[in-house]
Amino acid sequence: MEALVKNCPKCHSKGYTKDGIVGNRQRYKCKDCLYRYTVDQRGFSANIKRQALVLYLQGLDFRSIARVLHCSHVTVYKWTKSHGKGVEEIRSETGIKQVTGYQLINYIAEKKTIQNLVYC
Repeated sequence: MEALVKNCPKCHSKGYTKDGIVGNRQRYKCKDCLYRYTVDQRGFSANIKRQALVLYLQGLDFRSIARVLHCSHVTVYKWTKSHGKGVEEIRSETGIKQVTGYQLINYIAEKKTIQNLVYC
């Protein structure tokens, strides 16, 4: 996917030309002010966001998903939140609830008895 060329960041002119490639990124030169600039492609791809949603629906917590996809847990939270209530409805329909070892240790530490623990 190629980054979209925007107006010149210095003078906001729409006139530009290609001006070589530096570090595998296309450089541009403004025709009006002669400023050279690179348009960076920011953010994660739609495929990564889709993977995060699938992992969330399978029951992984935000921090686990973030470790797998090499991003922030806050970012994963925002991606799932952007899909709205539909995500929680799908997750509750599946009935699948996975817990991490850390969550299990905290649960056991809080209960102080193993009688309340349900084994799957």
